[in-house]
Amino acid sequence: MSKIEELIFSKFTEAQKKGNDEIIVNCPKCADTKRHLYLNIKKKVFHCFKCGYSGTLKGFFDENYNDVNIRLLVDTEPLKEQPSLKDQHALKKIGFPEYFKFLDKNRSQIANEFRRYLYSRGITDEMISRYRVGFCYAGAYARRVIIPCFMNGELVYWIARAIFETDKKILNPSVPKKSVVFNYDLARMYDEIVICEGVFDAMSVGYNAVALLGKSISEEQCYMLAKMNAENRKKFVICLDSDAWKDEIEVAKKLYVFGLDVYLARLEKGDPNSISREELDSSLTQAVHFNFKILFNEI
Repeated sequence: MSKIEELIFSKFTEAQKKGNDEIIVNCPKCADTKRHLYLNIKKKVFHCFKCGYSGTLKGFFDENYNDVNIRLLVDTEPLKEQPSLKDQHALKKIGFPEYFKFLDKNRSQIANEFRRYLYSRGITDEMISRYRVGFCYAGAYARRVIIPCFMNGELVYWIARAIFETDKKILNPSVPKKSVVFNYDLARMYDEIVICEGVFDAMSVGYNAVALLGKSISEEQCYMLAKMNAENRKKFVICLDSDAWKDEIEVAKKLYVFGLDVYLARLEKGDPNSISREELDSSLTQAVHFNFKILFNEI
């Protein structure tokens, strides 16, 4: 443990390590009790995802602990370099599968077969282009559309969906997806974010929707959405499949603890990709605000 880490743990009894580079504590500015303040010991900066309090570690300790020895420590201690989330993905060298081709502007006969499948799922040419959807015409991922997941401009994951029922439905890369949020880069531009299960669900909702690639949410995904929220305060509407109501509540609880403004949209049937636009819009419009009271009382 570095001296800075020792210092933080000595000053904050509730301190908890978060990954390689961060420690989370209660924010002294907003009477926080859920450890919303993130102290990055590598970059020597901090940010509270509840009240927005942020700055350098030197400034933080200057303001809260007027001790010259602390200031010198924060200023001068060399820190061991740890790979960031972005660097970790880069180290894995994620790339598209062999025989991958982008569908956009590809009008070959085989490409049109994949395009027809996407049309049947409600995916338009504009969406194919915006989401940079592709396909594999041979190899281990043959007969599959490939839907990429980009985060901070880098390819970090992709979904390979079979277009024929005789093939295994989903065959994805053998890399962890716990830090992956589909459509992260595009959705962060909007003030209202809709959280779905699968990529086709998110694509059906619109460019402001993300997918968790499952019914649950990881701590890493919560953190990524919280970082999105830190850029400017957003409204998060959870809209999982109709059979995942209890899962939706659990996702809401985790995001609420991270300080996000959370709403629950309940579908009466199916999923966002299988119901009509009118039914989907109605459910999103009637979304229920998730608050402290219902945090402890399942609705």
